[in-house]
Amino acid sequence: MDCFNGSVEHTSILPNVCQPALGYHTFVFMSLIEMVIKCMCSITDPNRRVVPPKSPDAEEFDDKNYDFIIVGGGSAGSVLAGRISENPTHKVLLIEAGPEEPIAPSIPMFFFTASDTELDWKYETVPQRNACLSSGGICNWPRGKMLCGTACMSGMMYTRGSPQIYNAWNAAGNDGWSYTEVLEYFKKSENNTQPPSSIEPEFHGFSGPMTVGTFSHFPKLGTNFFEAAKEIGYSVRDVNGKHQTGFFQASVMIKDSVRASPNRMYVRPALKRKNLRVLLESHVIKINFNKKGNQATGIVFRDRYGNIRKFTARKEIIVAGGVVGSPQLLLLSGVGPKQDLEKHNIPVVKDLPVGHNLHVHYGVAITVRMREKPESAFTLEEFYEYVTNRTGPFSSTTLTQISGFVESKYAKENIPDVQIFIDEYADECGKFKRGQNVSEIALRPVYLLSKCRGTLKLRSPDPFDKPTIDPNYLCDENEIDALVDVIKILKRLMSSPTMKNSVIQFDVGEYENCDSLQKDSDCYWRCRIKHYTEEENHHAGTCKMGPSDDPTTVIDPKFKVHGVNNLRVVDAAIMPSPINGNPIGPIIMFAEKAADLIKNQWK
Repeated sequence: MDCFNGSVEHTSILPNVCQPALGYHTFVFMSLIEMVIKCMCSITDPNRRVVPPKSPDAEEFDDKNYDFIIVGGGSAGSVLAGRISENPTHKVLLIEAGPEEPIAPSIPMFFFTASDTELDWKYETVPQRNACLSSGGICNWPRGKMLCGTACMSGMMYTRGSPQIYNAWNAAGNDGWSYTEVLEYFKKSENNTQPPSSIEPEFHGFSGPMTVGTFSHFPKLGTNFFEAAKEIGYSVRDVNGKHQTGFFQASVMIKDSVRASPNRMYVRPALKRKNLRVLLESHVIKINFNKKGNQATGIVFRDRYGNIRKFTARKEIIVAGGVVGSPQLLLLSGVGPKQDLEKHNIPVVKDLPVGHNLHVHYGVAITVRMREKPESAFTLEEFYEYVTNRTGPFSSTTLTQISGFVESKYAKENIPDVQIFIDEYADECGKFKRGQNVSEIALRPVYLLSKCRGTLKLRSPDPFDKPTIDPNYLCDENEIDALVDVIKILKRLMSSPTMKNSVIQFDVGEYENCDSLQKDSDCYWRCRIKHYTEEENHHAGTCKMGPSDDPTTVIDPKFKVHGVNNLRVVDAAIMPSPINGNPIGPIIMFAEKAADLIKNQWK
């Protein structure tokens, strides 16, 4: 224990993880761990945490006028707040619907624990025709409701996607978005701490706010996976370098074995600035405009006490609410498809295709029974090792830090279209079954370059009513075929000389909707993908970026909403097409680029 501060305000989540499935003893064990964590200042960061207003009359509500109002404290919002407030003449408000970043997911072992809690918006899709059929076609959509956003539900993996993706955006009229140009902002954000021999240094930054490195713990089975990948013809490489196809130990956003969230790395160092205010548990429900409807002037929000308040922005409002929050706010404010807005009697400010172009990553999970026992037994000894040395299984996401980008036989232009994830436990709660004797890992091929496009629409004009989300999963049979092809690559991987003696059974479990089909046939796997769809938490595209003469777009290449002054959108919603990788690194780049544009315009 490095200090004690009993007054740290945080959202308690560990005691309820995987309950009631794991029972009272696990509840007590997790409660003990959370109590210890709360006493560790190097993890809780008590002197740099934002505290929500203590009363309806708190001073946070006194000042109602700002130069810049940033709506949403996720990855993009955190970067924007830290960067724009660097200019002391810019008065900045960052406003977030949820509370401060929780403590538990700061520890790598607990990376996923904010999901399905009060920190999760818990969205669901409308019934899908071709996906999640075992649950009536309804797919779950976890989204973060906290300072840090959905980044604090992720495994901290830092990837960028193929350069060809950005070059295609640039060729479509998004000037300034070629890979050569955006690389400047990837490097600006990054403080890479990996050994130079393990990366291609010319593609990395070494002095930015976001620390990118590797976990201090690497599982023994991980080395076997890398050898197996080489045996079937894949390289082990820096996938953020010149070439992306290959397997890799993930570059992760980590510092001293603690999650390096955008909030921790961008917002907290800036809190001492007098020109930055962060307002928590305040849900923005509308953007106000001038009488002509061509300029954003302020916001309306509900504070944590239920009061409706109005703040004004002298220069800009920057919407960074994420792929769901950003389009929902625009629609509620009258920016969106005219027909949809009129249906809800919302006055139309600007007729734009807000909520269209929704695209996602998705896949399937394959359970493999292994001879090797789980490396982590989830014991007090392992926790003590982390507390004292910041090493051991608690300092990593175990096998989840191993991944691979591969090209199915349907891939084009040498752009990987599938990412392989590997989890040490087929069931996340399995890691908390202390002393378990069976090792079942999960192999998850995820399709990255879907051509399917979905929609997000208002369910009602009530800002607290969840929107209707229809991702239109698996509309293209070729994408299912690509996943089936990569499942065959996974079988080769697990049958390689290094791995074959470790595998007891490939594809463990019963799947009643598909068990009538011949096991391991293409038809069987197509059934598995449709009925037991694994929805990867990488949603994007609902405020599409592009030139103003493209009727499918919402914002221009400088993040400005078409036809409306002083209003921008900066987050995953702007992506014209899918990025083939984990999205947090690109989102941070977006915000770095946007911050430069904003500061240059208003200097």
